[in-house]
Amino acid sequence: MSLNTILATAPLTTSGFHLKATGTTIGNSLIWDNGTNVGIGNTNTTYKLEVTGTAKISTSLLVNDISISSSTMQASGNYYIGCNNANFIQFYTSNTDRMAITAAGNVGIGTTSPNQQLTLKVVSTNNSLIAFQNAAGTATTYFGIGNATGDVISTSTTADTCLRNETGNILFATNGNTERMRITSGGQIYTSNAPVGDWSMRVIGSSSTNNSYGLKVLGGTSSSDIAFGVTSQNGAAYYLQVRGDSALFLPQQYSWDITGGTTRTMQIRSDGLVGYITSIRASKANIISIETSNWLNQLNPVNFNYRKRDEDNNYTNDLHSELEYGLIAEEVEAINSDMVFYDIKEDGSKELRGVSYEKLIIPILKLVQELSKQNEELSNRLIKLESK
Repeated sequence: MSLNTILATAPLTTSGFHLKATGTTIGNSLIWDNGTNVGIGNTNTTYKLEVTGTAKISTSLLVNDISISSSTMQASGNYYIGCNNANFIQFYTSNTDRMAITAAGNVGIGTTSPNQQLTLKVVSTNNSLIAFQNAAGTATTYFGIGNATGDVISTSTTADTCLRNETGNILFATNGNTERMRITSGGQIYTSNAPVGDWSMRVIGSSSTNNSYGLKVLGGTSSSDIAFGVTSQNGAAYYLQVRGDSALFLPQQYSWDITGGTTRTMQIRSDGLVGYITSIRASKANIISIETSNWLNQLNPVNFNYRKRDEDNNYTNDLHSELEYGLIAEEVEAINSDMVFYDIKEDGSKELRGVSYEKLIIPILKLVQELSKQNEELSNRLIKLESK
């Protein structure tokens, strides 16, 4: 039977449906078309194309410039969602950008302009970016970057910020995995790959330069600032203090009895070096015996009270109560400048600071010897006079 015969004898189909020929009959197909929209498996669709039921695209679907390619859910293989040009792929929820993939392949979460392969941006105050949970979902650890530049945050389930290793050490490395610092499982801190020992903290400087510091503490701006301190375990007593203005205090050492051992007089050089002064002959040159110490008789011993200083280290009219004995540095300088000491200013000039009382001991010894000799001579003369 010809198609014309079938069409001439077929009943009218429902309006809008495409015809479907089955053998010698013609009826409605699944395709409905009102001239504007097309429906497959449905009628009166308001979309250009609407499919009711399961649809399969064997190769790809191109919507404007976005290509969606996949296998069927029942077949094996990879699934793709992509863009054929240099545009972004962006993901939305609640009509808000949540994630973007750039044409260069950078992925951004919370940002549409990622400049690294993966960029995560804080979108609200105190918002940690990554949360790690155990299998049961009962413990969570957060890691992220806070609002301040470079502020790294790793927060446990408590409110404390922590970086934790359950059993081993925590190592910090730079320059090709070179260890710079470690915190041991026992809580000790070592730097520069220092050997593990019994120190709570050990810092080892490099010997490669003259400006190497094992530990450098910057002082404060006030004399009341403590740049470095050692206290008792309860913090009630200071054993050592280095103030922000470089003043050094050893308050507990004053009460120690150091008898029973070899002691030395500690000296501080003008550049701040602390040590002792040796007296062996090998350390000395230009050795000359002192001929006289009569100039000592010109010195003017006085007693006095020291003035107190203010916060700017200037002398005030307030006095310390303890009566002191000594000499006036300006007077001593006029008699023998070798018996005073100076500070060297930045411009190289000298500033008189005090009397070197230790240096006076030897001239005094010489004077005692002279007086002893004179006393011996006078005694001998008196004996001769008395014997006559």
